[in-house]
Amino acid sequence: PNFSAASLNLFAEDQTRIDFYKTIRCLVCDGQSIYDSETVFAQNLREQIKLKFDEGFSKKNIKNQLSKIYGEDISFNQDPMITFYGQYPF
Repeated sequence: PNFSAASLNLFAEDQTRIDFYKTIRCLVCDGQSIYDSETVFAQNLREQIKLKFDEGFSKKNIKNQLSKIYGEDISFNQDPMITFYGQYPF
């Protein structure tokens, strides 16, 4: 198939968003990402994240906003050193 540059760019944007969804934890599921979950929470969060991407927000900015609202547990990609030392006080 012959794809235009615009359609390839749209595909890349969709893939970037999907990959990002996989790094965000569904807080009402047991260990699922918002990509894998079909809960209302996950559906709403996917919609809100899509809007942020469409408005030009970066992944880092979106993740920071989500962390402020829901706490660090919203992300599967926490800083491993913080996670490790947070679990084992010295």
